[in-house]
Amino acid sequence: MVLQLEHLTVRPLSPIASAVVEYLVAQVGQVSIIEARFVYKLPIMITAPEQAYTDQPVIALEKVSMRYGRGSEIFSDINLSLPAKSFTFLTGASGAGKSTLLKLIYLALQPTRGLVRLFGKDVQSLGRNDLQQLKRRIGVVSQDFGLIPHMNVFENAVLPLTAAGKSVSHIEADAKELLAWVGLGEKLNARPTTLSGGEAQRLAIARAVMNRPDILIADEPTGNVDPVMGQKLLRLFQEMNRTGTTIIIATHDPALTENVIADTYKISSGQIERGSML
Repeated sequence: MVLQLEHLTVRPLSPIASAVVEYLVAQVGQVSIIEARFVYKLPIMITAPEQAYTDQPVIALEKVSMRYGRGSEIFSDINLSLPAKSFTFLTGASGAGKSTLLKLIYLALQPTRGLVRLFGKDVQSLGRNDLQQLKRRIGVVSQDFGLIPHMNVFENAVLPLTAAGKSVSHIEADAKELLAWVGLGEKLNARPTTLSGGEAQRLAIARAVMNRPDILIADEPTGNVDPVMGQKLLRLFQEMNRTGTTIIIATHDPALTENVIADTYKISSGQIERGSML
C-alpha cells in the first residue's frame, strides 16, 4: 500500500518530520512525498551546531577523582574520552555516581583531582567569561529540572536565549511549536509549580535543546514520562545527534537503549568501563 501526501514538505532531519514519516511507514509500508508546501521549520533544532570539529575529543576526563567533603571517593582516577557527534549512554546502580559525573562534565562541580577538558580546553585553567561561553554550548536536563518558579513555561523554555542576550521574537513560533510537540502547547503561561513531574521534565528537555547546544547532557530524561513519550523524546535526541550534537544520557532503563546505536559506559565501584546495562 502506498500513501501519497500531497502538498507536504519536510526539511531534512526535522525531528517532527522524521517521527511523522517513521509512523506513516510503520502504518502503511511506504510513503511518497510529492510536493513541498508544509514545512516544520525549527532552525534552532535542525541546523548543525556552530562548533568546528577536530580530531580532539569533545569531552575528556583524565585521572579524575571526586569526593564530597571528607567522604570516601566516588571516583578514583577515571578516564573518559568522547568524540564530537557521539551518542553515549551512562549506566550504573543508583548512587554509583552517574549524576556526579554529568555535573563534572557540565561544569557544576570541580573534581578533587584530575583534568577535565571540553572542546580541547582545560576547564580548570579558564577564566569566568570563558567558562560561561563553554556552558552556553551545553544543554542540560538535570533530575531536579532547574526551572525558574516565577517564570512561566514559555519564559523558562527560551531562557537559554534570553540569558545569552538574544532576541526570541524571531523564533517565538518555533519555540511554541516545540513546546506543543512535547505536550505543553496549552500551558505556555503556566508556572512550574502547577506542572506535574512529567510536564516539568518535558519543559526541562525543551529548554535544553532550545539553543541548539553542541553537547546535550540528560540525567534520567524519561524517568517521569510514559513509554510512548519516552520514545518520542529519544527520537528527538537521535535527530539532534544526526545533525552534530554530542549526546550523553544517564539512565537505568534498558528499554531506552534498545534499537539505538550508541556507546554505553557503566559506573561501578568508583570506576567507569565500557559495557552494557547489566
